[in-house]
Amino acid sequence: MKTLPHNLKLLSNYDSCELVLLDYNSKDGLEDWIKNNFQREISSGLLVYVKTTQPEHFHMSHAKNLVHRLASGKVLCNLDADNFLEKMYINELYRCFEEEGDNFILKARGDGHGAGGRIAVSSDLFYKVRGYEEHIDRWGHDDTDFFNKCEIFKGKVIGYLPQIRVIRHSDDVRGSNYEQPFNRNQSRKWAQKLKNRIKSGKIQSNLNRSFGKGYVKKNFTDSVRIEEDLSTKIFETKRYRLVYNTGLANYVFVYPELGSYIMTIVKNKIGKLNCYWFDKGEWIEEGDTIKMNWFCHSDSVLHKEPDSEKYRCDKYFIKRT
Repeated sequence: MKTLPHNLKLLSNYDSCELVLLDYNSKDGLEDWIKNNFQREISSGLLVYVKTTQPEHFHMSHAKNLVHRLASGKVLCNLDADNFLEKMYINELYRCFEEEGDNFILKARGDGHGAGGRIAVSSDLFYKVRGYEEHIDRWGHDDTDFFNKCEIFKGKVIGYLPQIRVIRHSDDVRGSNYEQPFNRNQSRKWAQKLKNRIKSGKIQSNLNRSFGKGYVKKNFTDSVRIEEDLSTKIFETKRYRLVYNTGLANYVFVYPELGSYIMTIVKNKIGKLNCYWFDKGEWIEEGDTIKMNWFCHSDSVLHKEPDSEKYRCDKYFIKRT
């Protein structure tokens, strides 16, 4: 009731903007409040009100995916209900789209109290990543996981530094509508699970399952059903084995379709390689080899042939599995 009037008034000064508000089977009178106070904004297309009565409990990732898929714009910005928009932020969104096209991630940093979920990407990037991971059944780290995956898909990270205003609230309020009790320690365990999924080569969300699926009433009258987008492409990986000279085995995942990115599982600390993010420099294919620049080393060669000999690159050996 505090943020929506402010946000709509600000957005009314811009062309080609819509605010899609998802009523996730709310029991607090939201529908009547919208109907009695925002008919003009709905008629102009500035506000799109959608309501689903299917969920029994709140599900953060599913709610985000559903409302993103209901949006019609080329740029999608997640805006939690406790966030106030700012003119500087909207101007930055326009600039990013005009200058960066489909390959940007605008990540708000705010003050650390509720702005971390404000992530803006192109609709193209959202569908490549397949949205937010819906196997998470509670609050926490879905936005970080989505951000990490967007970055893998060559999203140019643009940090937004100016102060972002939010309505602060307690964890009791934050987790009151979930099926499982809110627990920050459990959320941290989810965070590690999500990191492990990326490390294992799963760079898209909701693999082998639908995402953002649901049935809603739009602007109180129209029925809309969102089904799985069968055209969404699943990106495949090629796996290599990285053998450290002490015998520690790790895996490197190559994404030929993306053209530039690899990751590795590091089982133990190995100096500077205790990190699974590497350079994003373009791959160079020469015959049966692929060359790229390492995180902290010179050119290394990844050999495609499964039966090839180990090749020494500085103090690391690489071969195809």
